Amino acid sequence: MPLGLRRKSDGSLKSNYWYGIYRSNGKRVVTSLGVKVDGIVPHSLREYGDALFEQTRGEAKEKLAQFIATARGAKTSAALVQELHTIKYGAKIESFPLADLVKAWESMPKKRRTLNARYAEDVKSTIRRFMAFVAKKYPKTVDAGQVDRRIAREFMESEEKRGVADKTWNDSLKRVRATFRFLQSDYGLWRNPFEGLRMREETHLHRKPLTGDQIAKLLEVSAGDEFCRPLIVCGLSTAMRLGDCCTLRWDAVDLDSPTPSIVVKTSKTGETVCIPVYERLRGEIEAARGRTKGAGTFVWPEQAALYQRAHVLVSRKLGRLFAKAVGKDKVHVKREHGLLKGSLIDFHSLRTTWITEALSRGVPIETVKLISGHKTVEVVTTHYFHPSQEHVRNALNGALPASLTGGETKAAGLLPAPVDVEKDPKTEILAICARATAKSWKKDMGRIAELAAGV
Repeated sequence: MPLGLRRKSDGSLKSNYWYGIYRSNGKRVVTSLGVKVDGIVPHSLREYGDALFEQTRGEAKEKLAQFIATARGAKTSAALVQELHTIKYGAKIESFPLADLVKAWESMPKKRRTLNARYAEDVKSTIRRFMAFVAKKYPKTVDAGQVDRRIAREFMESEEKRGVADKTWNDSLKRVRATFRFLQSDYGLWRNPFEGLRMREETHLHRKPLTGDQIAKLLEVSAGDEFCRPLIVCGLSTAMRLGDCCTLRWDAVDLDSPTPSIVVKTSKTGETVCIPVYERLRGEIEAARGRTKGAGTFVWPEQAALYQRAHVLVSRKLGRLFAKAVGKDKVHVKREHGLLKGSLIDFHSLRTTWITEALSRGVPIETVKLISGHKTVEVVTTHYFHPSQEHVRNALNGALPASLTGGETKAAGLLPAPVDVEKDPKTEILAICARATAKSWKKDMGRIAELAAGV
């Protein structure tokens, strides 16, 4: 067990402390043992000194033995962690620079091949915010493997101090947690510091559907606005999102067939939807075709350019019209958590209005889902179907017999009143086609044949 003394060229001591020499992880380590040399020092450690010197030599040996035991214990613990990690993930623990977290997220496998640019930038912004937090508060933490649960908790606490809404807080947690989870599986990171942190219960603020009077007022105030009016008509007629309306392409529009329609892949869910084009929207598209002669990529190129450059500016233009139509006090609402006020009525309300009107008037929910592009019925009913008392009353008036309602009343709203399919075979044929499945096609074809024979 080697001990050492530091001497000058003349043989005198350069340091009055004992030094220990050992190997750790294959490297030679020389460290001060903190034991002071005393007594008569011999010319060589192979020789014996006086009793006092030998006493300090013994103390130094014991201290060196403790150093070596500690080093071996740490090595054994590290080896055990490596072994467990290798068994679980099939690879040794590797390092990953914290500065490359954005690159790690970009290389992660995604459910969708093409991500919405706005969503991707939001995720990168969250990750950059985490990197900046660590760099400022823990500058010596440069590797992802050094991030522990304490740092993870403190970052999420900093997100809370920003005053974000519960959903935004949850989004931040999900994004950084998913990135570290990817580092675990693909880069051998031995732990995920964000695993186990609990999500917060979210309070959803749903858009309100517009009433018939509000729709009329909105169309009135937007009549002379060549930028906003086409978008409002498009959203009101198709239930499409703002981005999809702004970037509607000519190759997605078919006005020349007997059944004019728009076939487009939605930017959020990636679902392909086929939406019938009615007269009001057809007029706007025909006007756009008259201006551009159908040239270019987008139906409304000015709106597409501004949305792609700064989508928030498009939202602001539209927001001013909604405020004029329904009143400023009804557009936004204050909320307990959140950097911004909550929106009750905006462009997305047109989507809510279309879906609420359609379901209230008996349009099958599967048909509504096909047009709105939602993947599940639950999303439609939870987030978009918000009937008012007027909607409920009109729906019941059209469905219940006069013996229960005490009279007959006509329902009024965005969509045309229900058609008596017994007197309109064409409507029933279209309804059968919309709900037909592989199991029911024989029965459906038989019914269509009967209707066709009677025309």
